[in-house]
Amino acid sequence: MNIKDILEFLFQRADATQTFWNLYIGAVTTTLGLLTASKVEWLKREVCIALAFVFAVFALSNLSSLDAVRQQRDGLVKVAESAPEFREDLYRPILDAVSPPGKIALRVFHSIFDLFVITAIWFVPLRRRRRRPPAHS
Repeated sequence: MNIKDILEFLFQRADATQTFWNLYIGAVTTTLGLLTASKVEWLKREVCIALAFVFAVFALSNLSSLDAVRQQRDGLVKVAESAPEFREDLYRPILDAVSPPGKIALRVFHSIFDLFVITAIWFVPLRRRRRRPPAHS
């Protein structure tokens, strides 16, 4: 396998990473939009439990997929560096641009957003209930 084939695979894996992040951002935005746009009466404790559980399962699945692609990208970078036609001056800037983030950085970044969304699932409805004007009888 030559370096051009390796770089092509590396760019495909970088695109896969972007797709998983886009899916995650869409799910976060939809969840937060649902919380802020829905009626307060609809957001009962059971619904919040279900929503938090579904989001947590999705977030863990997304993180697992992102980590798998990160590992593939990391492996491809190592294969590219060991290719016979690899030239540091020519290919290093390309590899630096598409090299994956570290495992810890990915997990920390993803987890911060996960905790933010799960916290919002619990506190946004609570805060909205407190702000709701009393019903007139």
